[in-house]
Amino acid sequence: MPRTFARKQHGFSLIECLIALLIMTVGLLGNAALQAKLSNESAKSDDRVKATNLAKVLYGQMVSDASNLANYAYPGAGTTSSAAAWAVEVKKLPGAIDPTVSVAADGTCLITIQWQMPQDNVVNTYSVPFQVDKTL
Repeated sequence: MPRTFARKQHGFSLIECLIALLIMTVGLLGNAALQAKLSNESAKSDDRVKATNLAKVLYGQMVSDASNLANYAYPGAGTTSSAAAWAVEVKKLPGAIDPTVSVAADGTCLITIQWQMPQDNVVNTYSVPFQVDKTL
């Protein structure tokens, strides 16, 4: 009875290596895309924090100087020097648009800071509405 030998398979491990390399490449590209997105979102978050802190600074000044509240309207003719200095700081944000501060006769105020990232088409807005009691 003649003996039959199984045929040898050639190149099968090479195909496995190429498939593993393809899977690893897709994973690395996904990781790189995730890192880029994370960096972009981190920059946006940093700008939001800066806008929040700038709004809090002006809010504190307005509340502590309630008798001159109308002078904090920006842009406005009677803008105080501290409000003008605050606006200069806001304009240092990347892509900053002129901030607005509206003050109503009843003490209702609205601070609005806007900026646009260079790679975005969206204008980001941070607004702080508040009421100041002028009788204190």
